[in-house]
Amino acid sequence: LAQGVSVQTTMLRTVALCLGALGAHAEVLVVELPGQPGPLECEAAPSNWNQALDDAGQGVLEGELAFDPANPSGCSPLDPARVRGCLALLDVATACASFAAITTLAAGAGALGVVFVQRGEGLGGIPLGDHKSPPIRAVMIEEQHGTVIRAALGAGAAVRATLTAGRLIAEDAYEEQFIFRADEVASTRAGNFLWHKHPEMLPSSGRTTLSEQLFQHNITVPAGWFTQVPSFVPLFNPSITTLEDGSLLATLRISNGPGCPSVRRSKESSMDTRIFHNKLVVAHISSEDMSVQSHAIVETPPLTCIFTKNTKMSGRQFLDEVHGPMDARLVTSVDGELWVSFYAERNVPDSDEIMRGIHAAPLHVEWDKCRASPKEPWQSRHHGGTFSNTGCSWMAMGEGSTIDRCRESCDATPRCNAVVFRAGHCGMRTCARGAETNPLGGWQAWSRDERPREWRRGRYSCGWLSVGSGSSLPDCRASCQTSAEGCDAVLFSAKLLRCHLQRCDTQHSGNTRFKVASEWESWHWSSELGESSCISRAWLEPSELIAFPAMNGVEKNWNLIRVERERLIIEYHVDPHIVLVAGLSRIDGVRLSSLGTFTVSRWPYDVIHGVTNVRGGFCCMSLPEERSSLFAHHLPAGKLLLGCGHLQRIRTPFDQAKGDVSRFRRQAKSRTYHQFFYVLRGEPPFDVVAVSTEWCITMNGHFSAHWRQVLAQGEEACESIQFAGGLALRGQSEVVIAYGINDCEADLLVVPLARVFAMLRPVQSDLNVSLDDLD
Repeated sequence: LAQGVSVQTTMLRTVALCLGALGAHAEVLVVELPGQPGPLECEAAPSNWNQALDDAGQGVLEGELAFDPANPSGCSPLDPARVRGCLALLDVATACASFAAITTLAAGAGALGVVFVQRGEGLGGIPLGDHKSPPIRAVMIEEQHGTVIRAALGAGAAVRATLTAGRLIAEDAYEEQFIFRADEVASTRAGNFLWHKHPEMLPSSGRTTLSEQLFQHNITVPAGWFTQVPSFVPLFNPSITTLEDGSLLATLRISNGPGCPSVRRSKESSMDTRIFHNKLVVAHISSEDMSVQSHAIVETPPLTCIFTKNTKMSGRQFLDEVHGPMDARLVTSVDGELWVSFYAERNVPDSDEIMRGIHAAPLHVEWDKCRASPKEPWQSRHHGGTFSNTGCSWMAMGEGSTIDRCRESCDATPRCNAVVFRAGHCGMRTCARGAETNPLGGWQAWSRDERPREWRRGRYSCGWLSVGSGSSLPDCRASCQTSAEGCDAVLFSAKLLRCHLQRCDTQHSGNTRFKVASEWESWHWSSELGESSCISRAWLEPSELIAFPAMNGVEKNWNLIRVERERLIIEYHVDPHIVLVAGLSRIDGVRLSSLGTFTVSRWPYDVIHGVTNVRGGFCCMSLPEERSSLFAHHLPAGKLLLGCGHLQRIRTPFDQAKGDVSRFRRQAKSRTYHQFFYVLRGEPPFDVVAVSTEWCITMNGHFSAHWRQVLAQGEEACESIQFAGGLALRGQSEVVIAYGINDCEADLLVVPLARVFAMLRPVQSDLNVSLDDLD
């Protein structure tokens, strides 16, 4: 006993250090040892059924400890006379059944709870598995502490213990299992990863996350999800695509799932209410600074699954209802049409069966004017002069009361970029860049050196002017540029060979913006900076929603490699790389007319070394065909597509070599996701031609901030569950990664393409593969 107490002092110092790093479910077993100056504080790993007992209002876990040397693990029936009204102390070294089964037997003998003693270094968890939840709590303590307690009990002392909350980083922080620290990477055998290389940690942006930006934009949580909306709800797993004007469009999933600490604390997550809500959000994003410009919740057809006692299902033991689309991928078709694919669950009509699988549909987005585009600043060109007639043309008279009102008149007039002013007189002009001035007493010459006008794809149509040349789009736009009516936009139909000239200024068409009809495209001729339109509505048409068959019970992580008008090329599985082709009928909406296997290939064995849990993330983004040979010499020529996948791993202490074994044991059975890039040939057989090493992105989440005080100086960490669901080009040299964080948050990261190329290693896939040869 004296030797055990000497261990106590050292362990208390260790526990004091460790408790600061524990997450919100950390607990401490306070043990009162007779004759000692203070209690022994034992770090305790709770069973994963304890929380349910806490929620049910069961009292504090406390009482005297009881240990039977003749039955140390509870393999034989526990003696009720020894354990009734006590906490049973049990050694896991010789346990002959699951923790849950042993705890249930202890409850039958009258025990108030169970304290398991870990054998060996570190601390393990207590999983429930498939067992029914026991009626009493259980915790696990480390062997060093168990040795001290057993010695005291063996000496005949009465030892009392009380389970208390641990010292937390913060209530508003991710638990320990959701953080993947650098020492865990270094302590894991390299052979566990792709290419036998440890994952890289890509530096996060350090900016406000995409999800937090949307909350700052006052995104509305749907009514009825919560009685009191938490400060932060899950808004995660984004996808992204580049629009024709260079800006970005993203989709995200908003949910009442338990991913965010704030929702878990609310006791109104889907795990509490048994009703799982999901909605699809679309956001318009500036490609310059990744800021949110506008957003909307997507209107979708009913996607609902109600579970009853007769429903034939798997994996839905804790839910009564599931609603809405989940984990959408956003792509742009070869014709510029937006498409989303997503997972959803639905009841099969007139049946007890359910459909749990992939859906796809065109995404319709309606735009409206949201703010005026900023103008170039005014510059004084001649104080005491006016513009010459060379390089300038007269337009009209403006408001001449002040110079400011004169310039405002010009701002409101299309093509006006210069004024000449004297008190009571304002002349508006269109001047070439660098137009000459002449001295003239009492006058002022001012100009705005506007950016050159460019044609940009528009999202709305404007006021009618006249008909232009419809022979081709260039001829249509030329008709506008040579028009004397102030034309600054066109509507063009390649199918109808029609061209409508338009004018978008408020004096001509007011603030009205019109939806662009199908088979027409809108183009604006403008020098304006920034975006002048916001999302006003987004929706999926019921007649265009495709529900793919769930061939394996549950289908997830399909990707639309290529969307054409009459077919979809689909990535069904990453390795083996299985590609499907789906025929489309557009006679009445969009319908699935056929579905079959297109190609099958397989990576070489030396890439994955037997790792089989390779999963899809996003596929695919077209790589620029003019790739610098300096960075991409190892990639084949021709059209190539960049994709991103992930590997899910279940943590086990035996993966680690040296390191914080106690923490590794606490995290046992929890998940980590690591991402990787891969490159496909951009044409059949769409085989994988390059694969990168694994990577994650360093912490940037709202609920990760508190972990900075735990990490050592210079130490890095990633969130454990990151999911890259979108890739988009920014310019021709950067890729935007859209990724989810711990089923709670969403963020964006811009990475140079050169960095991506450097991570890739060429592979030669086996093309002689048959589905019949695969397990």
